[in-house]
Amino acid sequence: MLPANRSSRNEDFTHRPFTLDGKTSGGGGAAFEAFLLQDLKPFIDEKYPADPAGSVPFGHSLGGVFAANVFAGNPDAFAGYIIGSVVVPRDPGLVDRVAKATARARGQRIFLAVGGAEDATEAEKREMKRGFATLAAAFRRKPGVTLQAKSYPGENHISYYPNLMLDGFRFVLPPTVPVDLPYAPLSQGELARYLGAYALPDGHTLTIKPGFDRYLAAQLDDQPAVYWLPNGAGRFYAYTADLDVTFDPHGLTLTGRGVKVRAERKPAQ
Repeated sequence: MLPANRSSRNEDFTHRPFTLDGKTSGGGGAAFEAFLLQDLKPFIDEKYPADPAGSVPFGHSLGGVFAANVFAGNPDAFAGYIIGSVVVPRDPGLVDRVAKATARARGQRIFLAVGGAEDATEAEKREMKRGFATLAAAFRRKPGVTLQAKSYPGENHISYYPNLMLDGFRFVLPPTVPVDLPYAPLSQGELARYLGAYALPDGHTLTIKPGFDRYLAAQLDDQPAVYWLPNGAGRFYAYTADLDVTFDPHGLTLTGRGVKVRAERKPAQ
């Protein structure tokens, strides 16, 4: 348990101790990173049908310091990184470590952002903008990194947060299914043609059931169902799973993020 004057946020999100207003704190980030990579991430990958190639850390403010440090130590641990409003003075050596780590990156997509009006007071001393500029320089034009660096004019430390999430995830995990894909409802009789069980190559079973409002409900083993919206005869899409689905007389094909998986229809019981 931390002493009353120690913030768990300061402790867990910074890899090295720092001094602020005469008080020293921080330094627990490495232990938190170890928990994330060695315990939590493997647990999720084993227990749930997660896509390890699509996992992304999101960090803002001190969380941005933490996310940048994870990249610096293990750039290939995640497919991409969303990093906002990094307080560089909390970890003066961070930028140099990030720059060195880019040589070990393997196609990671980085979304780096800052609010254009964050450093509005003298007390802030341009901390956020300096962190944004120096980290952008560390990431930019490196062969193993695809960077989008964005400043939001007129926005403060908190007000651009919703856009940081929306723009960040769209960039680091480009959608397979276009966001404007039209919904083309089918009759109940047409939908019934696709109901049943389908065998995936890894031994799991995908069960297609009726969904509400003329959708299909797709359930992988005992996991919660995902709704598929029709886009025409034999064609469905799932925004929540970013999947494009095509049915044929013998089964279905799932396409997501450049990967195709075939599932054969099981005989009716």
